[in-house]
Amino acid sequence: MSYQPHSLVAFGGTLRTVAAGDEIWESTMRLYGGPFGTPSTSMDDAECEEYLGLIATPLATWFSAVNTSVATSTLLNYVKCNPIGADGKYAGTSAHTHVYSSPPAGNGSGVLPSFCSIVYSWRSSPGPSVGAATRGRMYLPNCAIPLSAGTASITSANQSTAATQAAALIALLTRTLGDGLLVTPAIMSKSGPAHQIRSVLVGNVIDLQRRRKNRVRETYVANVFVP
Repeated sequence: MSYQPHSLVAFGGTLRTVAAGDEIWESTMRLYGGPFGTPSTSMDDAECEEYLGLIATPLATWFSAVNTSVATSTLLNYVKCNPIGADGKYAGTSAHTHVYSSPPAGNGSGVLPSFCSIVYSWRSSPGPSVGAATRGRMYLPNCAIPLSAGTASITSANQSTAATQAAALIALLTRTLGDGLLVTPAIMSKSGPAHQIRSVLVGNVIDLQRRRKNRVRETYVANVFVP
């Protein structure tokens, strides 16, 4: 078995902008081409460019919204859209990237370490709820969420806000192109199944993206002593 043909949208940038080589972030979403229930198709070069033109500005607005909880030090530098083949690798003849000339920044006060995240847990329910392509996760750099006093968790109100922003992201990534192709965010498995994202869960416990954590350069202070 293999992936159904589809497209991948990826957006990312820098978590800190102090010097070259600072922390970076990227989030991705697989896009089903065509109505669910019919075989998926990937976007061609022209469709990828059209899709980027449709989502670049709404994505920037969403990213910079206070309720998305991205810190002001975090930038959205680019968004990419490219076709994916059955092997899960890029299948196009050229790369398609929108680079923001003035990268939008988050609009929240940084509270948590920048590698922390309130995770969006995608679900295909209501509908299929078990088996392949029924669950997915997205680690956004949404670290500007305060913890409940004396705990390591966020409030239910902040959970609800995050879930609303997750739904807004799915809505803005769902597009009908000029040639009639419907493009929809989906959970897709390399074993073949694919399901539309129909809901999101947002937990109250802080998670972290290990790759972002590993980008933080650690320094040490030594205390040399002789027993």
